[in-house]
Amino acid sequence: MKVIKGKVWLCFLVAIIACGWMESVVSADVGDKLRVGVVEFDVKGDLDIKDAGAIIAEWMITALGEEGRFELKAREVLLKKVLQEQSLGLTGIIDNETAVGIGRIYGVQAVVTGSVTKWGKTIKVDARLVDTINGSVMRVASIEVANADDIPKQIRILASKIATERNESTKPGTLNSVRDQQRSQIKYLGDRVYHVLDITSHCNWRMRNMGYLVAEQMPEGDILLGGVPFYIGTEKNNIWASSRAVGPNAQVLEIPMDIPNPVMVYTLINSEWGKLGGESLAYIEFFGSSGAYYKKELTGNEDIRDWLKGTGWFPKWAQNINNKTTINVVTVKDKANEARLDRQQISLPSTFHGQNLVKVRLVDNGEMYVQKIFLTGITILVQ
Repeated sequence: MKVIKGKVWLCFLVAIIACGWMESVVSADVGDKLRVGVVEFDVKGDLDIKDAGAIIAEWMITALGEEGRFELKAREVLLKKVLQEQSLGLTGIIDNETAVGIGRIYGVQAVVTGSVTKWGKTIKVDARLVDTINGSVMRVASIEVANADDIPKQIRILASKIATERNESTKPGTLNSVRDQQRSQIKYLGDRVYHVLDITSHCNWRMRNMGYLVAEQMPEGDILLGGVPFYIGTEKNNIWASSRAVGPNAQVLEIPMDIPNPVMVYTLINSEWGKLGGESLAYIEFFGSSGAYYKKELTGNEDIRDWLKGTGWFPKWAQNINNKTTINVVTVKDKANEARLDRQQISLPSTFHGQNLVKVRLVDNGEMYVQKIFLTGITILVQ
């Protein structure tokens, strides 16, 4: 009988909408914005905070409203309680049928739903943007913190990732609902927030296979280098080497992403061989979501150098770095050679503030046995 009662209530609510009895919206100038509701987040583990799921959903409503890309339904966070009362139980992770039903009842094109999970000393908040036309997942995002008090600081970042500007492939009702973006993981260290990129899908070589036994000692996986978190792939290929790229110069690597409010970019770039300086044979470019642009030249003996320390014939290649914006973060040795990874610190201009970093492009005009660069990792510091 409760299920029947729930269905009757569902029909009744749809009828109310048909009569025009709809809630007011938060934004008056909606244009082509996606109509979105936010569902109370599901809580897993012992978070020990009363109504944590509802509170996080309220924060998401505010943060998404500040993004300016959605038409938000007022007080949609109460949706879970309403449907539970009608025996249409709703958790932070909703199924396709429930999502479609929500769309019919509330007139929204998508819902933001998710969960907050406590596991050991880690708290993870996952969010999903779900299409209410076909129930597909349009976008996913997550944050991780070590302390629940840090969650409010991170909600804006979570909302920014969910609010990625839509293109044709992410409009409601399309089959290809998830944008092809660079995978990243958010790391929170003190008051600093880092987006750690996993670049393995772009890689064409593995560092441990570079022809020297010393390379087999190079680190892989999640690692802290000079106080900055990085991820070095553990799969077959984990570096992008321009010497292994196909085609004539210039060799170009483009990495799409959508990182909100970037401040600083950290890269792990070294070279095979290495021009001694004065002339740059490589550079890295950064592109913002609203037109911001920055280009950084990578000069041998200043910003980059040979990954092998000069012994025998190696001294003819670049061996120095400025030890300011480029520092050494990994050194490994064997009886024959010494290898290294260096970290570049690139400050983005103020024109990037308030924009998303949407693409990084690495360009190499070097030649074999002169200089060819390789990229091992990228991490972005955000506001």
